[in-house]
Amino acid sequence: MLDKIHAEDADGKKLKRMSQFDQHWQTFEGEVIEKVETYQKDMRNIHKIKKNTILYCMKELRGEELASEKKSIKVIQGFESYKKHKMRELHELESKVEYLDDFLADLIERVNKLEDDLMKYEMSLQEALLIANG
Repeated sequence: MLDKIHAEDADGKKLKRMSQFDQHWQTFEGEVIEKVETYQKDMRNIHKIKKNTILYCMKELRGEELASEKKSIKVIQGFESYKKHKMRELHELESKVEYLDDFLADLIERVNKLEDDLMKYEMSLQEALLIANG
C-alpha cells in the first residue's frame, strides 16, 4: 500500500500527511471527548434541575393537600358542632313535633352547604393537581 501511495505521490505530499495522522487524530479525539464531557455535564445539570422542580412541586402540592384537608376537617367539625347544638335545643323543647320539620329542613340545608364547601375544597385540590401535572 505504501508503494502504491509512493508511486502515485512523486513529491511525497501524501506521505507527509500520513505521518501527521496521529497528531490530527489526537486533536480530533480531544475535541470529541470535550464535546461528550460537556454534553454529559449539561445532561446532569438538566436532570438536577428537573429533580429539584419535581421535589418543589411535590412539596407545594402536599402543602395544598394538607391545607385542603384542614379546611375540610374544620368545615365538618363546624357542622357537627352545629348539629350537636341543634339536637340539644330540640331535646330541651317541650313540644318537639312542632319544630321537627324546621329542624330537619335546617339540617338538610346545612348538609347541602357542607357538601358544597367540601366539593369546593376538592375542586381546588384537583386544580392544584392539574397544574402540577400540566
